[in-house]
Amino acid sequence: MKTKTISIIILSLLVSTAAEARRKKRRVKKAKPMMNEAAVAELVGDFKFGMTQKQVVSIVAKQLAEKYQVEISATTNTYEQDVLRKRRDREVTRFKKSLVKFNGKRTGWDVSVIDDQFRHKLGESMLVSSESSNGKTQKRFFFFHHGKLYKMYITVNEAKLANAKFDAIAGVLVNRYGSPSKKVGDEIVWTGKKISLSAFDKLRFYDTFALSITDNALKSSVLASWKANPKPKEKKDRVIESVTNQDYELKMDTSGDHLKNL
Repeated sequence: MKTKTISIIILSLLVSTAAEARRKKRRVKKAKPMMNEAAVAELVGDFKFGMTQKQVVSIVAKQLAEKYQVEISATTNTYEQDVLRKRRDREVTRFKKSLVKFNGKRTGWDVSVIDDQFRHKLGESMLVSSESSNGKTQKRFFFFHHGKLYKMYITVNEAKLANAKFDAIAGVLVNRYGSPSKKVGDEIVWTGKKISLSAFDKLRFYDTFALSITDNALKSSVLASWKANPKPKEKKDRVIESVTNQDYELKMDTSGDHLKNL
């Protein structure tokens, strides 16, 4: 099973959702929280929670091999074929080298779109891959706890989404993944029997949104570890604090017309 590129799904459905909202407005009965397990399974793809880093690397290497084989088979030029094979091998190597162990040393991810998704010195580590389809790209972060995959975190790299409100994106996600269990701050949560899905509004600072898929049992163990070892409070920079505490007004077109050309 190939993993779905969520940016393609969102961009295609945003248009139809906006058009439908303009055509008619009606009251909808509050739906019973229920996650679309099949749609989430497509997002998970070939990966399984509990996998080791070696197993995840093996699957990504296989996916890249299949992707490049299509291009290699499309040409009879031996030089071009060799270039493609080397590019494939570089991507596999890059993925292997993306491994980060959160052992207390400062990393490039400590202030980033994922800085609230891990803790140091608690047996956590991460691999990062870039996925693309039809010119759309997204990053998939694989989070491990004591060597076992417990969470995948996907950020969408699509400039056109910066013009959309998260409410519009959330509406599309609800149509695809079902009625959410709860909404806490900038996070929307869908809870399944074994897997949970969360959507995060990251538009304000990163012009993106994120999806997190977690194994319920493994996540409980990680959260228990976080609770027992709270994150140390960082000293606040007065200049940064004064800026982030300001109330910014985002002036956006709410008519839905800005979604027509997505």
